Amino acid sequence: MKKFGSILLVFLFGTTAFAVNTSPSSLKIRVYRAELCTSGDCETGCFSVYSGDDYTQMIPGPELSKTDVPIGTYNCVRMELSDTIKFKPADNAAGGVCVADTEMTQDVNSAGSPSTGVLFDGTEYAGAAGEQKIAVYISTWSTNERGDGRPPTVEGDGVHGIKLQSPLVVTASTGGVFYLDGTDQVYVNGAACELEVPRFGFRAPRTDGT
Repeated sequence: MKKFGSILLVFLFGTTAFAVNTSPSSLKIRVYRAELCTSGDCETGCFSVYSGDDYTQMIPGPELSKTDVPIGTYNCVRMELSDTIKFKPADNAAGGVCVADTEMTQDVNSAGSPSTGVLFDGTEYAGAAGEQKIAVYISTWSTNERGDGRPPTVEGDGVHGIKLQSPLVVTASTGGVFYLDGTDQVYVNGAACELEVPRFGFRAPRTDGT
């Protein structure tokens, strides 16, 4: 009989004020699918933990999914999501380029972007104008916190995927919480106010279960 533990999928963001960088006070992301994979290359042992179609307010961190998953060690989280995000800076930054509580819309894989990637079914994509579906592969095999939209091919891959700080180890009595931390990730890029790629990892559930 297969044994299960649980995984909680949440988005966590702090708010602190800095002269140049600040944190988001509001963030809306459209997540279509999220899966856990045992393999670091994000190809095998994959298990669905979330599916949806609507933009979701990520601050404060919502519980997107609480799912029983097979006991094991998971080295990758892969997600398909929209490349258009909406956020509000918590504070003014860089002389008013980022304005507190003013919603910004950012195309994170625009026509001028060099980033390419591949969806779960093998469909290739590249930077393009307008909203499109993209993929992120967050893996212990990846060492780059801003890698491209392709799964890593070897352990220590510095080009493909995004760094996962630690694997998720699921036992019968313990699971974990997958988190995204966007603290201080709002910054000024020329004349634009943008949100940098958040940091990703797993942590133990708190005593209140979150």
